[in-house]
Amino acid sequence: MMVGERKRGRIRSLMETLKTENSVMTRLSWREWLPFFIAPFLIWSIYWLAFYPALMSPDAIWQWKQMTVMELNDVHPALHTLTIWLFTRLWFSPASVALFQITALSLVSGWGFTLIRRAGASLGVVMTSLCILCLHPANGYLIVTIWKTVIYSIFLLLLTLFILKLLLDRSWIKKRAVWFSMGLIIAAIPLYRHNGTLVAVLIWPWLLVVFRPVRVYIRKALVTALVVFGVIKFVLFPFLEVGPNIRRFVPLVHQMAAFIDNDIPFTGEERQLLNSFRSLKDKWNYNNYTVQTTMFREGRFDFEKLSSNQGEFLGIWWRAARRNPGILWNHQKVVTAFLWNIVLPEKRHLKTIIYRITENDEGLETESVLPPVRRWIMEITKYTHRRNLIWLVWRPPLYLYIAVLALGVFCLRMRSFKYLIMGAPVILNTISLLLSAPTSNFRYQYPLILTIPFLLAASSLKRDKLISGDESIYK
Repeated sequence: MMVGERKRGRIRSLMETLKTENSVMTRLSWREWLPFFIAPFLIWSIYWLAFYPALMSPDAIWQWKQMTVMELNDVHPALHTLTIWLFTRLWFSPASVALFQITALSLVSGWGFTLIRRAGASLGVVMTSLCILCLHPANGYLIVTIWKTVIYSIFLLLLTLFILKLLLDRSWIKKRAVWFSMGLIIAAIPLYRHNGTLVAVLIWPWLLVVFRPVRVYIRKALVTALVVFGVIKFVLFPFLEVGPNIRRFVPLVHQMAAFIDNDIPFTGEERQLLNSFRSLKDKWNYNNYTVQTTMFREGRFDFEKLSSNQGEFLGIWWRAARRNPGILWNHQKVVTAFLWNIVLPEKRHLKTIIYRITENDEGLETESVLPPVRRWIMEITKYTHRRNLIWLVWRPPLYLYIAVLALGVFCLRMRSFKYLIMGAPVILNTISLLLSAPTSNFRYQYPLILTIPFLLAASSLKRDKLISGDESIYK
């Protein structure tokens, strides 16, 4: 009798062990995530060698110059410039930054796909999503481009996967390393892109509502984020004498150009001040699709002057916006069309990717290790930029609607709209762009492109295969 009870006890113990080892709650083994890491790492390394040492735009060259003399400003986030400085200490080449980006995204992707596979997604679904991630040309190009948007996008993807993990097992955040890491991730978001401030601010109430049973740990993560952000922004930056972001009013400058182009009345004093920023003779060279013509072409905008008269400028902008909401609405509708309108307007350019290091005085130039591969990749990429294909490959709205559909399916399969929070990072990023995008640029929605494969894979999960204990969100 006693022997039989012992045997049954051992069997129950063994079954519980097997159940636990197959649960999303257990620690991932390297054997599980390594294949999902190797595939993107190898494919993106081909891009790296083809466009060696990296791809760099004029913005990246400017940051490189700041980094070499350590005269920093926050026009392009200073933390990103410091990141470039950090990864060039051992290897003074843009290649070191590109290699870091490839490694970081491959690690995050490997963890994410392993997590979704453990949660019950079929191997076919996960492998299909992995192929989408690896083979989309945007990922190959951007991951070897020295842009702040790339690291920012990796952090948003990591936050998305953190949220998915909490949806599967909310007790996970009770670990100190987890809530502390979440705080670090969210603190990094506004430090790597200025529009990330809105994302970081609005994600907290959403997290606190959805994860109410563990809100004490969400608050710990919030405190961590505030402390880290404060130390970097208000201690480290002043110590390094980081200059201010004198271009923080770029979206408002673009809107002001719209008011000027529509000949709204200004007082003599207002016209004099606006003319001191940039000549009014050409109506600030307004182009409703981009602020570039106002800022840089045929007469540069004096942001130093604006910085010293920002209060007066904001007053003029507020009075113009209050009296002319129709002009403001039409302007925002056009400049943000690349976010919601799948069709590319006639004769309008959508900025996507770059193919080389821009000309510079720093001695940086493209030195492809695989020239034939580079030419082949560029030929395919240019083919995808044809008007009948660009909407499918490079136009962000298609991906936005796919993401909305995937999130809807995910919520329906989970029988709760709380699961919509998995898309919170890219949803909030899109909202921030609707308010502040200064030009039609594909890379602004790169977080969405990165997140799509994981949303698609997660939408295949079945509720009855997930954790059904007290720690699941729907319990």
